Amino acid sequence: MLTKNKIKQINKDGWYWPEGPVVMCNYGDTHTFTFCMCRNHAEAKAVASGLNVLDWNESNEEEAL
Repeated sequence: MLTKNKIKQINKDGWYWPEGPVVMCNYGDTHTFTFCMCRNHAEAKAVASGLNVLDWNESNEEEAL
């Protein structure tokens, strides 16, 4: 079950984060890159959070199989 605290932890550990209206990404190597542009910071924060939750969900589905 996803709680607010779990989502906060997922975003803390996730590969995506907002910087102003930009969603940045780093897959754990030395290359950080711009993933996408949004209209404002709130939108970028929502997109980054959604991507982190989707990645977390996908990795947990693979473990359950």
